[in-house]
Amino acid sequence: MKGDPRRPESIIPFKDCVLNSSEVPPDWFSFLSVMCAMIGFMLRIKWAAWASLLMFISGYTSSRSSTMDYSQIFTSFSMILISLVTNYSFLFRQI
Repeated sequence: MKGDPRRPESIIPFKDCVLNSSEVPPDWFSFLSVMCAMIGFMLRIKWAAWASLLMFISGYTSSRSSTMDYSQIFTSFSMILISLVTNYSFLFRQI
């Protein structure tokens, strides 16, 4: 085809970079989830507790199964649960 600007000899194939286990970026969603859960627990802010739950779910679904630390997942989820229970504990009090 005359006038075709593509040049097959100039194509550079894509090579995905491989990260070592020491170069894996930190899991910021998990860290922010625990921080928001602590804010929700200490200051009794409901939106912070719900934000921590959303960040936990987002971080859990995007993490790789090979890099998961189940003790950290359990700790994060228990902090979120404690934060939500303390924020909504007034619903369970009997007058």
